[in-house]
Amino acid sequence: MDVDLLLSGYTHKFEAYGQDGRFFLNPGSATGAWTMETPAPEPNSEVPVESQATADTTSSDQNGSSTNKTQTQPPSDKQLEAQSAIPNTNPSFALLDIQGPVVVIYIYQLINDEVKVDKLEYRKPIPDASEQS
Repeated sequence: MDVDLLLSGYTHKFEAYGQDGRFFLNPGSATGAWTMETPAPEPNSEVPVESQATADTTSSDQNGSSTNKTQTQPPSDKQLEAQSAIPNTNPSFALLDIQGPVVVIYIYQLINDEVKVDKLEYRKPIPDASEQS
């Protein structure tokens, strides 16, 4: 593509870089939602880890009275794998101030419960007069 600035999305992860005189920007996701490329849970998958963390058991003592005991079960390897498959994305968005050949990009990101604002500037390269002939 013959563009100076390419805005792209779909990954829900912020990314900005310059290459070959062009600038590429993926503003991320304002909600921090993760991509559809994340593996979906299997249809016959078990109950989520939070629901399986404890199991109640009932036992009887010598007098015949019953007592409830709670046993903590560690998550299975499959559950740990499913949790680690969800990417850790920070909510982010970008505002662009376009003034002729100059674009100032303000990037807002929520990192550790604090809003971080960064400023990037892209200047369109001006070709030399000798290159235009």
